[in-house]
Amino acid sequence: MTEVKLKSTKPIFDYLKSLDDYIIVAEEDNTLILERNELEGVHICVVDQGVEIYVQVNLCKIEKVENKLSDLLNLNTEILPAAFGIDKDTDSVVLVGSIFAESLDENELVGLLMSICNGIDVFMERVLE
Repeated sequence: MTEVKLKSTKPIFDYLKSLDDYIIVAEEDNTLILERNELEGVHICVVDQGVEIYVQVNLCKIEKVENKLSDLLNLNTEILPAAFGIDKDTDSVVLVGSIFAESLDENELVGLLMSICNGIDVFMERVLE
């Protein structure tokens, strides 16, 4: 399990479980599913891939926003380091982000989660309007 450098080193999932703003929905091997308190029902999937931490949120089926895909891609500049994309396996619009685990500190990890949550807000307000 990858460790976050804090005053003492702590496994990433232990650190995520200690954050007050998130609820743990499920945990399995190298995957943690969580929800942010104010985004009930929106599952944030965090995968510890060893060298990299990968985060993905399935937002909706492509056909629901097909006429807004160009607008959706333009919004990517507002939510960096996360990005909107398409998961061809599920025909879904997704929000993804990743960060290298080596020398990872809590601010970088929380920053990625904040970017993901900002992306969810932007998607709901400006794409699903």
